[in-house]
Amino acid sequence: MVWTGVPAGVDTITGHHPVSRFASFVAGCRPGRVINTNPPWGLHELAPPNPARVAATWSVQGSRDLLRALSARSLPAHAVVRFRCRGARCPLSARTFTPATTTVSLLRGSAPAFRAGQTLEVAVSAHAFNDVVLRWTIVAGRRPVANTLCVPLGETLARARC
Repeated sequence: MVWTGVPAGVDTITGHHPVSRFASFVAGCRPGRVINTNPPWGLHELAPPNPARVAATWSVQGSRDLLRALSARSLPAHAVVRFRCRGARCPLSARTFTPATTTVSLLRGSAPAFRAGQTLEVAVSAHAFNDVVLRWTIVAGRRPVANTLCVPLGETLARARC
């Protein structure tokens, strides 16, 4: 898309649609300058939020937190689920799942015991959706609380909002 005859100055370019959302951008226009509105810097449709829901069940035993259950549901088609543990002597190794169903249990066997300072992270990605990332930071004697983050489509760093 090319606009001609745009007056000099700074403009915010936005797009509207009844169903889709678009990222706006700021363009500085000078006489004779062509504005390129192609992504990733220009006007482009924003990805919808990922419908996936990740849930964990924890129990506290002294200074350790036991992960009793870890599951993902409402997964979009062809979703990829990754989880990893960070910190010294983590009880789980990194794993990647490509579930065939919309609900999957991510934990097999006995309940792993986490120590203070360790972090469990689960990320769900799917084509044409933003990624959803959940992080549980282990604090001694307290049940972990999930911190839900988002990775916008086309980006790699998790943030609080998309």
